[in-house]
Amino acid sequence: MSAPFSGKVNVDIRDSAQDWAPFAPPQAPEGAPNVVYIVLDDVGYSAMSCYGGPIQTPNIDKIAADGVRYTQWHTAALCSPTRSCLLTGRNYTRNSMACITEGASGLANDNGTIPPENGMLFEILGERGWNTYMVGKWHLCPTVEMNLASTRRNWPSAQGVLFSQGSRFGGHALYVKDNRLHYVNSVVGIFEQLMVATEDLPTGTDLILSASFEKDGVDPPPVATGILSLLYGDRLVGQGRIKTQPGGYLIAGEGLAIGRDVGDPVTRDYPREQPNRFTGGTIKRVAVDVSGEPYIDLEREAQAMLMREQQT
Repeated sequence: MSAPFSGKVNVDIRDSAQDWAPFAPPQAPEGAPNVVYIVLDDVGYSAMSCYGGPIQTPNIDKIAADGVRYTQWHTAALCSPTRSCLLTGRNYTRNSMACITEGASGLANDNGTIPPENGMLFEILGERGWNTYMVGKWHLCPTVEMNLASTRRNWPSAQGVLFSQGSRFGGHALYVKDNRLHYVNSVVGIFEQLMVATEDLPTGTDLILSASFEKDGVDPPPVATGILSLLYGDRLVGQGRIKTQPGGYLIAGEGLAIGRDVGDPVTRDYPREQPNRFTGGTIKRVAVDVSGEPYIDLEREAQAMLMREQQT
């Protein structure tokens, strides 16, 4: 939780007081500045006119005149290592970027994969309420991810937890990994059911990502069985049968968390380390809808009616 719960929970909901603050996504402070990084590959200090170079760069000169010009900032004379330093604030060897990613050697300091604990600036800003995006060249992922069929773990795309409830001893979560929607349901820690979307996330604003469960039976009672569907808007992108856990998830985990999983993780399949905060966009709203017709087990109802008749 981003803040302690200050509401009140009583047996009767009419005597309870709501508090949404702990579950709200982070908000950038009022008047927060825009943060813009511009990287020009293979351009030395002597090139631009703001450093006395022969190439006229009037717009860059205006930015430089209103800010600070560094003269001893460390670069690696290559695009990937330098970009990794700029985005993480760490030396390129700590980022495993001693060379461009195509020249990775498989050593600890040069494998072309930035460790997840070396948080990038856009991830840090995203956790504090900024909306982030990038355009142009990335060049910070290993060559095995330079195709559309790759895992995309190191692509600058949205990833992390959308909502979670419970823990690995019983819980469920909806999250984004490898640019696809994932849903996991752990039944009292005995077995884990994972559903993965068959399509990549769409791009744009005001996207609706959802998981829908339709109960169609019990096996054994009171374990509910049914169909779990993943949807992008109203488009079905994944479906399969699952079982749900009877009872509450709070027995062995935390309550509903938005944009993170702050306690014992529901699954080890999350794309990052705890708390697996969602980055790459803003979660505007989370809705849990339990409407619809209640499921009735007709066979059990008939058995109960016969028992009542026999007793009378």
